[in-house]
Amino acid sequence: MYNKIIEAIKAEAAQAKTATAAYIKQNDSNMKRESTETRWRQYERGQITRDQCEQYATERAARRIDRETAAAINRAEEISSAAVVEGITINIHWTRSSGAYNPHAEVKVYTDRGTYTAYGSAYGGNYNKESAAIADALNEIPSALKIIYDQRENDIKIYGTALYSAAPKYERGTGVNQIRTILEAANIILISHDETKTTDHYYFERSENNEKDDQSND
Repeated sequence: MYNKIIEAIKAEAAQAKTATAAYIKQNDSNMKRESTETRWRQYERGQITRDQCEQYATERAARRIDRETAAAINRAEEISSAAVVEGITINIHWTRSSGAYNPHAEVKVYTDRGTYTAYGSAYGGNYNKESAAIADALNEIPSALKIIYDQRENDIKIYGTALYSAAPKYERGTGVNQIRTILEAANIILISHDETKTTDHYYFERSENNEKDDQSND
């Protein structure tokens, strides 16, 4: 169980409630954003006071944060029991649209319980689209997330894993080399990278040799 991560999620939720309450209190525009249409109309018509509308909006926002927190904790519990990654295949297909090449990623994660597949795409410009597409796919697979959850729980902090969020994730656009750094920190080593004009293929595999080396240094 990821006790440190779960406690961090709870602390983040408490901070979010405090910040949201202050945001609602600041002005009517903010309060309207957090109110239901019914409550806002009641306030506009003078059927409830501002303090009442503020209270309703704050309670509504707190319930939303509670739902998000419960979902994040459930996700952490799911990831904690996910299968350990033995290998990862990443296939990138580049397509041309509006004068730019855009990546479409297929990620396969191999474990002793089976193979898990997810997909990601990225468009636009001024950021590393290939790693963004890969990150989107990795974030869909619990076993892939287990890699960075294990790192965070053990106080291993690596750029590209949402260091300022309670729950880690693969961040979009940090570069394929940074994804490689994250995986290799967990002894999942790049074995091969093949490319053509419109494709990239990466294969990572868990390295038993590295694990043995790590254990010998304990």
